[in-house]
Amino acid sequence: MKKTISILLVLILVLLTACGKGKGKESSSVTPEESSADNQEDTQENEPREPAKREVAETRTLTYAKDYAEIFQLLKAAEANNYGYREDYGFVEEDTAEAMEEEAAPAEEPKGATDNSGGKDYSTTNVQVEGIDEGDIVKTDGDYIYVLHDYTTILIFKADGDKVEKTAELPLSEVDAEQNWWNSISDMYLCGDRLVLISNIQSMVYWTDETTDKDNIYVDRDVTRMEIIDITDRTAPKRLRAAEQDGWYSDSRLIGDTLYLISNYYPYSSWNKTDEDTFIPHYYENGEKNLIAAENILLPPEKEVQGRQYTVLGVYDISEAKITQCQALLGCTDQIYMNERGLYLVRSAYEDVVTETYKESVYDVEVHATGYVTTVHRYAVEDQKLRYMADGRVSGSIYGSFALDEADGFLRIVTTGDSNTYKLYRDPKYGFENYQNSWWNTNQQVNNLFILDADMQIVGSLTGLAKGERVYSVRYNGDIAYFCTFRQVDPLFAVDVSDPTAPKQLSALKIPGFSNYLHSYTEGRLFGLGQDADEITGAVRGLKLTMFDVSDPTNVTELQSAYPSGSYTEASYNHHAILIDAEKDLIGFPMDDGYVIYGYSDEKGFYEKAYVRMGVSYWDNARGLYIDGYFYIVLEEEIDVINLTTMDIVTRVTY
Repeated sequence: MKKTISILLVLILVLLTACGKGKGKESSSVTPEESSADNQEDTQENEPREPAKREVAETRTLTYAKDYAEIFQLLKAAEANNYGYREDYGFVEEDTAEAMEEEAAPAEEPKGATDNSGGKDYSTTNVQVEGIDEGDIVKTDGDYIYVLHDYTTILIFKADGDKVEKTAELPLSEVDAEQNWWNSISDMYLCGDRLVLISNIQSMVYWTDETTDKDNIYVDRDVTRMEIIDITDRTAPKRLRAAEQDGWYSDSRLIGDTLYLISNYYPYSSWNKTDEDTFIPHYYENGEKNLIAAENILLPPEKEVQGRQYTVLGVYDISEAKITQCQALLGCTDQIYMNERGLYLVRSAYEDVVTETYKESVYDVEVHATGYVTTVHRYAVEDQKLRYMADGRVSGSIYGSFALDEADGFLRIVTTGDSNTYKLYRDPKYGFENYQNSWWNTNQQVNNLFILDADMQIVGSLTGLAKGERVYSVRYNGDIAYFCTFRQVDPLFAVDVSDPTAPKQLSALKIPGFSNYLHSYTEGRLFGLGQDADEITGAVRGLKLTMFDVSDPTNVTELQSAYPSGSYTEASYNHHAILIDAEKDLIGFPMDDGYVIYGYSDEKGFYEKAYVRMGVSYWDNARGLYIDGYFYIVLEEEIDVINLTTMDIVTRVTY
């Protein structure tokens, strides 16, 4: 019975698939357009370890396609290798697919952007990298508050102290309903006198089955739309122009007036060799549908292509309201990290690799190594355009974009991973197969920090930390990397990364609970938001705020802690939901049925300044912001205004 269960477990593991493997260096191609008490010795390891062989793939360079035929053949081979050939939903050799409908209409010419801040003191969206804006559901320019309501409507409010007045409302375009599109606005940016809306769109096809007289629906394709709204007149916003790119919205960043938009594209229809529309992603502008040029589509080696999926990268000039570049990568993307110098596309995926083959009795034996691998593709940002440079990979998976940081040309990345080996015995005469799984003996989850150079080669590493735990949060502060792992207690690791070739663990503080989010607060202070937990069982007990003393990274201590009454906050997984301003003594975030604002000092610790309670449990989509002496809490159906001097609610506006 145990043997049968073991075999089934391995079969499940083997069936898992991944995309985006490999390692490379700078391309010559030109882009056209977790630690428990019994692990004390492990967590005090100071010397970097050499990465295992499976952590680094062979050096090679990705190349751009020569033509669409090359892409088709690569996709066809990958489809057959990974999923098998399906004539009813796969590749066809003749021109039988119908052309996709074109959409979008020409728009008015854009107007120039202006600054409406008027010298006011106001907060901005909490972002990972200073100067690199991220999309969110609430924005402000110090005079107005812009709200993405219910992911379908833009609301504009004039904010003048304790007076809040709605000046405009802009619903989704009626064109979407007319063209059978399902549209949901995911993110919003504020760029001078313009709002930039990022939408997920699904094109639907409806038909009636005559035999059952039932209505049916299927998704024809996914599109990510970038729409620019002119808000020069805050009482009458006007649509300027929309541009689109194929694929489901993944993420985006705004640097100045340049938007970098990432989507994952998966064609639904059968692929037709003679009709590039069926297997090549598009971008759409001024009512025109355009294929991404073959020479703008980056191809990995055939053995690394996992199914029919692309990452589409669009670059948009907001001031000129136009797309300036669109390219694609054959493979999908989970997370992105971006600074002013580069964009990193990240994918963590399960991998099963044959490491050895030999003959044993009548059997052909394969030794397999399995585990998660993270692939990183690096693009340089040059003159507001993207140019592919290199790709690399490290063992393990990342928990989110904060696991990455780039400084002085070196990428730091924290991962959690495990490894397993098994043997496959195959009797070639009778076609019999059996497995010998070593998971019970060899599998061990560990955490690692890798440092890669500009060619995405591993130059330094610190591996095998906090066995049996996983990473919950990471924050880089200069030459120190802080990260929390958890199983029963929370080790906060401090690692010196000043020497890229020899990262060194400085300390590992163990306290009950864990931090989901870390934030550099003031000099020598690191804030953590997370959960308290039982030291014996590891069971979580509610929210916990922690202020760490990191003035001496070799001796990090828990300086102060607080235990709010709530158990849930969106900010534990979405950093846009928390506002932190040490100078103004503000730490605000939604919590269960309300929004709480804390202050902090080393003498007093954390203290509650305000808690606005509402009758809605598990309050998501709430944001806090300040303008001069007032704090505005934006909720699903109202805005509450708090006087920052008295901390009293002075106004409540419903909408």
